[in-house]
Amino acid sequence: MRPSIDNANAPNSDIDVHGNVTECNQAANRITGYSKKEVLGKSVVEIYINPEYQGAVGKVFDNPLRDEDTANFEIPLFSKKNVWRFY
Repeated sequence: MRPSIDNANAPNSDIDVHGNVTECNQAANRITGYSKKEVLGKSVVEIYINPEYQGAVGKVFDNPLRDEDTANFEIPLFSKKNVWRFY
C-alpha cells in the first residue's frame, strides 16, 4: 500500500474480484481490531460482516460477477469483537 494511504486516518481496504482482502491500512486495522496478517487473503464478508448480514452482503458483492447491476449500498461492518463499527 502507498505510504499516504497506509497512514491515512480513514480506513481503507482493497478486495479482489473474489471478495478477498488484498490490502488494508492502519486505520482499518485499528478500527476493526484485526491485524493485516489476519485479514489478507480472507473473505471480506466472512471477516467484517456479522453472520446475520453475510448472505445479503455476499449477494451484493457477487452481482458484478454475474453481470448484474449493483447500486450504491451500505454495509454493516463489525469489529473483531463483533461490535458494530459503521455502515
